[in-house]
Order: sequence, then structure tokens, then C-alpha cells
Amino acid sequence: MQTLNLNQFIARQTDPNAGYAGRFSSVIYTLPALDIKTGPWLAGGSLRRLFDGSDKESDFDLFFSSELQLQDYKAELLNRGGTIQYENDLNVTMNIAPPIVGDLFQMPIKPFKLQLIKIYFSSAEEVLEWFDFTLCQFLTDKETLMVGDYTLYDTASKRVRLNTLHHAVSSVRRMLKYGRQGYTVCDGTIQELLERVSKNPELIQAPVKYID
Repeated sequence: MQTLNLNQFIARQTDPNAGYAGRFSSVIYTLPALDIKTGPWLAGGSLRRLFDGSDKESDFDLFFSSELQLQDYKAELLNRGGTIQYENDLNVTMNIAPPIVGDLFQMPIKPFKLQLIKIYFSSAEEVLEWFDFTLCQFLTDKETLMVGDYTLYDTASKRVRLNTLHHAVSSVRRMLKYGRQGYTVCDGTIQELLERVSKNPELIQAPVKYID
């Protein structure tokens, strides 16, 4: 794993208050506290978009160390005016519409979608290892940015590289999605995925769960 300073990276952008970098900064500014050691952690595609040049926004995924931590965080978001859009066995999806404009942001902050993931981890490193592709291995507590060993290289190269495999069907679906976003799925990645499924056919029948 590698660690960087998230705020320094954002500050080095051509205009850190514009585009997706500005939007990302405004979003994390409104969130309750995160903690790199104990969680919660913000991870996945919302961070990757700072690096791959995409202005596309979907949702912001939060990971937790326990159900209690998730429930406490959800209560804090509700106290701040967040609303629950829906909840299932995998996540709680909330709409966050910040009512107060902070000193750093003179324009009103647009609402955003936040997903509270109901899969629990003991550390930030465990969260990163859980992601199926290296291009998803981004995590932060608003200050420290943690990435996988190949994450920045593969993101810059627009390359899909397999990290681990839990749910083969959903991972194949995500490979196709990244292909539509301009990422290259090399033969080596396809071969490795097939080999892992061959060794463990149960991966095909695994519940279809995916983040990002």
C-alpha cells in the first residue's frame, strides 16, 4: 500500500475549486469525521475520478468497522438533514443536502448521494484488499490518501488489473463498465479471472454484490 496527502494533491490541481476536484472537496467538507485507523473510510470510484480526469459523478461510498459504527454515522447524517432513499442488505443509500454553506465554499453545495456499505472491515488495508480491481483501490479519511501498489499506475494507464475475486458475475459486469469508460481490459486480466473461476467454480454462483 502507498499513502499520499490528499489535500496537497487537490491543491496542486490547475484550479482546485473548479471541476470535479472542487466538487469532491465540497462533499468531504460536509461529511462527519472519518478516521484512517478505525474508520469510517471513504473509498472507491469517487476518489479515482480525481486521478482519471473524469467529471462524471455517481455516488460516494463509505465503509465501516462495525454495524454500530455505521448506525452511529447514519444517525449523525440524519441529524444534519440527510434523508434515506432506500436500504437493503448491502447498503444504506442517503441523499445529503447540506443546509449550511461553510467559509471555504461561497456557493451552495449541491446535494449528493452517499452509500453506507454494510460490509465491515478491521482496517483501511482490508478495505483496499477487498476491491476486485486495482483501479478501485483508493481510500481516504479526508487527509491521508491510501492506494494499492499498482493503483496509480493502472489508473494513469487506463488499465483494468485484477486484484481479488469474490463475485465473478459482478466483476465481469464491472469490467464491461470500465471498458465503456475508456479503460483497457488486457488479455492477462481476462485469463487470470478465468483461471480463478476454474480453480473455484463457486465464484460463479456467489451473490452478486459489488461496489463502485
